[in-house]
Amino acid sequence: MLPADATLRCPSCRRANPIDPDRTVALRCARCDCELEPLVLIRSAAEALVRQACDALAKDDFAGAARLATQSWTLMPAPEAASCGLLAAINRGELPNAEHWHQRLHP
Repeated sequence: MLPADATLRCPSCRRANPIDPDRTVALRCARCDCELEPLVLIRSAAEALVRQACDALAKDDFAGAARLATQSWTLMPAPEAASCGLLAAINRGELPNAEHWHQRLHP
């Protein structure tokens, strides 16, 4: 779930725009009027995938956690996805893949 004070950078003009946590109105950039709602939906989907990856880790489903972390990262690179991917790779004994996730976590 998005925090109440979450912001999203406009892909057109790069202005930081507050995100309506209730999503009761279509989001548009305050500067250039670019539609931001699709980006909010992508961000929400990525966050849901990270939560699922964490659940998979808790159930020792490391292959599932790795798959979900990768899907989340593909939608939106975020430290939470990299952390789940790193833990999954370590638990699977995939050291080259663990290094790959570590580099994403600490560029």
